[in-house]
Amino acid sequence: FRSNTLKKKITKEILRANLNLIDEWRAATHKCSLKYKKFVTKLYNRRVYLRRVRMGDLVLRKTKVNNPTRTRGKLAPNWEIIYRVIDIVQDGTYHLATLDGDNYR
Repeated sequence: FRSNTLKKKITKEILRANLNLIDEWRAATHKCSLKYKKFVTKLYNRRVYLRRVRMGDLVLRKTKVNNPTRTRGKLAPNWEIIYRVIDIVQDGTYHLATLDGDNYR
């Protein structure tokens, strides 16, 4: 009986001590996860090449993946027709036109 009571007291004391340390553990874990995310971002960005698109460049536009009828197979084209950049709105946003001259916005 004494050993069980002693174990319960020790266990309760350990749990109280852990409760006091939980905020420190949480902060340390958060710091480690931020460090890891920064490392992974840097690793990914090493392989990404910035491409400048100028007016008059020919570009391909990705097709939309919306396929509720499941008629689009895995061999379907990933790109639409070729477009020409006619206006640069901001970085990464462009007004396009087909090669025939029809505007696509």
